[in-house]
Amino acid sequence: MDTDLIFLTTRLTGSKTRFLPFNQGSNGPGRSGSAGNPPAGESDYRTSYLWEQVLQRDNFLELLQQYLHVEDADAKAGKAPSFKPFAAHTQPLIFPRFHQWHAVKQLIVDAREKGAGENYLIEHSAGSGKSNTIAWLAHRLSTLHDRGNEPMFDKVIVLTDRLVLDKQLQDTIYQFEQVQGVVEKIEKDSAQLAEALAGARARIVITTQQKFPFVLDKVRGLVKRKYAIIIDEAHSSQGGEDNAALKKALGSRTEDESGDPLTSAALARGKQPNLSVFAFTATPKKKTLDLFGRFNAEKGKKEPVHVYSMRQAIDEGFILDVLEHYVTYATYFKLSQAAADEAERMVDPRKAKAQIVRQALWSEASTALRAKIIVDHFRSHTAPRIGGRAKAMVVTPLRADALRLYQAIRTYVDERGFTDCGTLVAFSGVLRPEEGGPEYTEAKLNGFPERELPQRFGYTRADDNRAGAVPKQEYRILVAAEKYQTGFDQPLLTTMYVAKPLAGVAAVQTLSRLNRTHPGKTQEDLFVRDFANRPEDILAAFQPFYETTISEPTDPDLLYAKEREVHAYRLLVESEMRRFFEALTAERAKAADERELIKAHGKLYRWLEPAVDRFVALTAAEPDKAEAFRGSLGDFVRSYGWLSQVIGYNDDDLELLYQYGRFLLNKLPPRGQEAAVDVGEIEPSHLRAEARRSRWCWTRCTGTTSSTGTSSRRTSC
Repeated sequence: MDTDLIFLTTRLTGSKTRFLPFNQGSNGPGRSGSAGNPPAGESDYRTSYLWEQVLQRDNFLELLQQYLHVEDADAKAGKAPSFKPFAAHTQPLIFPRFHQWHAVKQLIVDAREKGAGENYLIEHSAGSGKSNTIAWLAHRLSTLHDRGNEPMFDKVIVLTDRLVLDKQLQDTIYQFEQVQGVVEKIEKDSAQLAEALAGARARIVITTQQKFPFVLDKVRGLVKRKYAIIIDEAHSSQGGEDNAALKKALGSRTEDESGDPLTSAALARGKQPNLSVFAFTATPKKKTLDLFGRFNAEKGKKEPVHVYSMRQAIDEGFILDVLEHYVTYATYFKLSQAAADEAERMVDPRKAKAQIVRQALWSEASTALRAKIIVDHFRSHTAPRIGGRAKAMVVTPLRADALRLYQAIRTYVDERGFTDCGTLVAFSGVLRPEEGGPEYTEAKLNGFPERELPQRFGYTRADDNRAGAVPKQEYRILVAAEKYQTGFDQPLLTTMYVAKPLAGVAAVQTLSRLNRTHPGKTQEDLFVRDFANRPEDILAAFQPFYETTISEPTDPDLLYAKEREVHAYRLLVESEMRRFFEALTAERAKAADERELIKAHGKLYRWLEPAVDRFVALTAAEPDKAEAFRGSLGDFVRSYGWLSQVIGYNDDDLELLYQYGRFLLNKLPPRGQEAAVDVGEIEPSHLRAEARRSRWCWTRCTGTTSSTGTSSRRTSC
C-alpha cells in the first residue's frame, strides 16, 4: 500500500503471489466510478480508510469471524466438498474485496435500523464476486438481531435458478454455521419447501421462485414471521404469478379485513411489511429499478442502494472489456429485380421483403461463406490464444439457423481436413427443418446428453496429462441458438461471432460471455465479429450498465389509462367478469394439488364464452379493431403484473380485469393466419462483406468512445 492505493493477498507464494485491489473506487464505496480511491481531505490520505475502518478492532474481528473462509475447489464446482489435511495451507483463502465487505455491512446496518418491509437493489457487475457476497449476506442476515437481542428475520430465503450456485452457497455458508441443517437447498418439490419454511431448524432456505404457487395449501401461520429474501439476478424474478404466490405464502398483508377475495388478491401483489428483499443484478432493467430501487430525492429517480460498476470491474482487472476489439460486418445483397417485383405484386411488400432478406442471409451460399469466414478467422486468430486453449461461440437467431451454420462449419472443416476446431451445437427441443425430413436434437448431433455440454466444451488437451495416452475429443467452437447466452461462465471463451440482432440487456449479457478472466487470458485475446448489428446500437446497449443504472419514476396513472383503453372496445361486461372471478376463487379453494388446479382452470373457460363470442363477431366485422383490443388487453395484463408491485394500487377493478384478462387472452382465437409468403428460391446475385473495424475504448473521464480507439482524455488503449 501507499498513500493512494491498497492491494491485498491472503497467501505469500513467491513469484506466484497474487495481489488484488482493496480500494473503494474513485467516487467512494457503493458509487459509480473507476478504480482507485476518492480524493482525501487536507489532513488525510486516500488510503486512511484501512486503519480508520477496516482495521478498527470490532470490524477486523468481525471480518475474521464472519467473512474469512477456505474455498473448496470441489464445492465451487458444484460437487460435494472434500476433506484434505492441511487444506488451509494450499487452497485459496477468501477475504472479501472492499466493495463486498462494504455492501454487506451497509445492508446489515440499514436492515437493523429500518426492520422488515424494505427493498434493496444491489447492482454489482460481472466479476464482482457476487456468489460470495450473497453467501456472506445470507449468513449475516440469518444471525442478525435488533437492539433488544431479538432476531430480525425468522428465515432467509435465497431465490436462484443456478444449480451450481445453490451448492456453492450451501457449502460456503455451512463453513460459517458448522451446524447441519441450518442451510437447506430445496431439490425435490413444494412439500420439501413447505417443510423447510414451517420448520424451526433451517435458517437459510435456497430454492426457486417457481415452487411457491404450489406451497400455498401446505403451509399455515407463516405470515406471522419476518423473512429476508435474497434474489440472484433480479430481472428474471420480478412480476408474474410466481412472485405473487411467494408474497401470498409469506406476506402479512394479503387478506382483506372484510374477507373479499378480490381485494385480498390485489393486496397480495403489493409491498409486504414482513418481507425485506435484497435483489442482486449486474444489468437492472427499468422494471427492476421500479420494483426494488430506492428513490433519490435529489435526482428525482430510483437507483440501486449499492453499485460496483462494469467500469470499475474492468479497471481493476476482474473482467475484460468485450468492446475493445469489436468488428462489424455490413452485408449487402443485390436481389434479382424481377424476383423482388414479383414478390411485391403477390404479397404484402413488408412481409415479402423480410422473408427475401432472411433467405438471402441464410441461403446455402451465404451460410457456407459465413462458415468459411468463422473457421478461417478462428484458426488464424483464436486457436493459438491462451496456449492453444481459447474457444469461440457463434450466436444465431433461430434453431434452424444454428443447425445450418453448424452443418456448414462441419462440412468446411471436413473438406479442409482441419483437426483443431471441433464444433458443438446448442439448441432446445426437437427440430425438423423440412416437413417429412429428419429430426434433429442437440444430443443427437453432438453425440452426448445436453447436460454434459458445458463440461465437454470446457475440456482442453493442453491441461490433460493423459491426452497422449488416452485421446479425447476437444471442442473449440460452440454454435448456439437461445442457449448459453446468460449465466454461462466459460473463461476460455475469447471470441464471439454474432449473427443475431441484439438489443438492451440481451446485448450486454450475450457479449459478456467473453469477459471472464483466466490465467494467461489478456484483453488482446478478446474479439467480437458481428454480422447483424451496428456498433452504435451495441454501445448504446452497454452504456447504461457501464456505471449506474437509474430509472425515471413510474407514472401511477399509466395503468388506469390502459384499463380505460381496454374497456373502450365494449367487449367486456363487469357482471360476467365478477361471476368468473367467483368461480375462479371457488375452484382454487377446492384444488388440492397442481394437477387439480390445472383442471380447474379448464372448467373456467365456459365463463369466458360470451366475451369470446363478441370478439369473434368483432373480428368478422372489423378485424383490425379486434386485434387492437387483443393488444390493449395484453398490454394491461403485462403491465399490471409488475406495476401492481411497484405502486400497490389495491384497486378491485384493476385486479378483476387482470384476473379475467389473463384467462381471456388464452381463450381468444388465434390471429388470422395468412398464407405463407412463397418468394421462391432466392440466390444472392451479389454478396459483399465489408468489414468495418471499430476499436472501442471507454474514456475514463467522460465515458465516450472513439471509432479509431483514440481519445484526447485517455490514450492507454
